[in-house]
Amino acid sequence: MVVPDSREALGPWPSAVVIVPVRNEENHIARLFTQFSSITYPGDWEVWLVDDHSTDQSWPQMQRLATGHPRIRAYQSSGVGKKAAIAEVIAATQSQVIVTTDADCVIDDGWMRSLMATMRDESVRLTAGLVRIAGGSLWNRVQALEFSSVMAMAWITAKGGRPLYCSGANLAIRRSAWEEVGGYGMYGTGTGDDLDLLNRIASLHPGSTRMVRATVDTHGQADAVTFLQQRIRWASKWQRVQGGTALAVVHWIFQVVFLGVLFTAPLGYGSAAACCWFLKVLVDGLFLTRAMSLLGQRFGLAEFLVVEALYAPYVIYVGLQALTGRYVWKGRTYN
Repeated sequence: MVVPDSREALGPWPSAVVIVPVRNEENHIARLFTQFSSITYPGDWEVWLVDDHSTDQSWPQMQRLATGHPRIRAYQSSGVGKKAAIAEVIAATQSQVIVTTDADCVIDDGWMRSLMATMRDESVRLTAGLVRIAGGSLWNRVQALEFSSVMAMAWITAKGGRPLYCSGANLAIRRSAWEEVGGYGMYGTGTGDDLDLLNRIASLHPGSTRMVRATVDTHGQADAVTFLQQRIRWASKWQRVQGGTALAVVHWIFQVVFLGVLFTAPLGYGSAAACCWFLKVLVDGLFLTRAMSLLGQRFGLAEFLVVEALYAPYVIYVGLQALTGRYVWKGRTYN
């Protein structure tokens, strides 16, 4: 469900192009056409589905369904990778605002209106929305709970005037800001595009970014291997954020120290270890309860216990792997 932002700025609704990179998403193509056909946005808008060299039936489906459609276009990227696909469409269009989302995201018909409300204020150059992981299985709920902490951190820092995170799955960028910062700063990597833009725009124009409650749903990863590859990919983004590397290192060191304290329990420090564990569980529980509430999701005890048991070793492993900069995503290996 989309929760409209209550601080809509006065002014005309800007024109927008929604860009959806597609790579091997044949199971989502029909749904994309259905959900974008129901968008209710007062301004001028169009949708470009951009095929990034899919090896399944995504491109043929896109071509067939886009034929004769008044607002949705199918386009095949000549470059390689998500950033190249998005940049090609930006260069080929003239809209005032660029909106990006992912092919596996589910949107509400009022999503675009909610995301674009703050862009009616011309001083706003970038607006980010919320992303939540949907699905009823325990594995999906574990991923949803873990990711809710990222969204809560993004929300808190954005409201505090020092945004640290946004997701390209739910993002609006003013074209003039895109052109001013020179678009994406790097094309040889498979990640970091959204945070790099946020960092450069926020540094150049402090106070010009917003985060709103416009929400998209995405699915969790099917297995632990893909989940870890995705998180390694995400973790490598933090170098793109001003102060992000320091924050990530502090977070990683805390998890190492916490795990070390727990291992002292058999050495006669059981009380100290138990106290440390209890305080962490209490703080995490309170924070994650609020984080899930922000996303309109329910906090569950079962998934919380799983996250608490695995979080420290998971962060340590992902942090170390992210240092190598190597991961596999959608059939491509990045270094």
